[in-house]
Amino acid sequence: MPRSVQEMLRRFCLALLLAACSSPAYANVAPPTPTPAPATHTSAPTATASRTAARTATATASATLTLSNSPTPVCVERKGLVIADQLDSGTLNYPIELQIYLPPCYKIYQRESYPVLYLLHGQEMNEKTWDEIGAGATADSLINSGDTSPLLVVMPRERKDDRFGEALVNDVLPYIDSRYRTVADRDHRALGGMSRGAGWALHIGLQHPDLFGALGLHSLAIFYSDETEVSRWLNKIPPDLMPRFYIDIGDNDSLLVSADWLDGALTRRDIAHDYHLSPGSHTRAYWAEHLPDYMRWYTANW
Repeated sequence: MPRSVQEMLRRFCLALLLAACSSPAYANVAPPTPTPAPATHTSAPTATASRTAARTATATASATLTLSNSPTPVCVERKGLVIADQLDSGTLNYPIELQIYLPPCYKIYQRESYPVLYLLHGQEMNEKTWDEIGAGATADSLINSGDTSPLLVVMPRERKDDRFGEALVNDVLPYIDSRYRTVADRDHRALGGMSRGAGWALHIGLQHPDLFGALGLHSLAIFYSDETEVSRWLNKIPPDLMPRFYIDIGDNDSLLVSADWLDGALTRRDIAHDYHLSPGSHTRAYWAEHLPDYMRWYTANW
């Protein structure tokens, strides 16, 4: 082969070789997937994350509720508290002063409600008289011994006003039931009094048997204006609303005839009642001596 032809052939092969090296032999192969950079923003929570968060929140709330339901605190008080209070009476147009006995632990046991005993004082006395002769101390003793259940004792002042009965019903009872923790029904509400206060208890209780389930009449002084009314009031009371009656008086009391008359009126009608004639007269010493008996009787059904 001529040398010139050999040289041309050599150059042609070299050209083919150079063309093959520069061609894109891997053009159809996908490039490798780049590794993503770490995220630098906060993404929205996924459904799984939301459910997990919800379960965590619910568990935390339940634990909180359980912890807030603390047990009833233990109270070791053995003495109640007698406080002074007063209310504006729309019936009388002047305030009514009150002494109120709160049983031991009243301020500790916030969920407890209590029966109420209303005690009315006698003539020339005031709202402090019942406690002065030992009402609060007697209640403390009997509650601590378990002889009576805890109760409130409300002792209002009566100023020789003929409207007092109306004021007790329309003003005092709603005030006490709204401001203090009471069991506000007749079965857990009693009314009693000494002397003129017993006359008021009879006067009010017979006209409102739906409000008072028990009447305590200690050294009873029936009002002159009520002498012809008591029989009529008794006759009107249906058997299921007839209150319990407790009558007591000293055998040397000048008002013995009043207590005897009521005893006879109840007996003739077959109305159950307690009648106690005891040694003594119309004195504070007599009422103080019998206070434990009174308290036991008032609270017997509580």
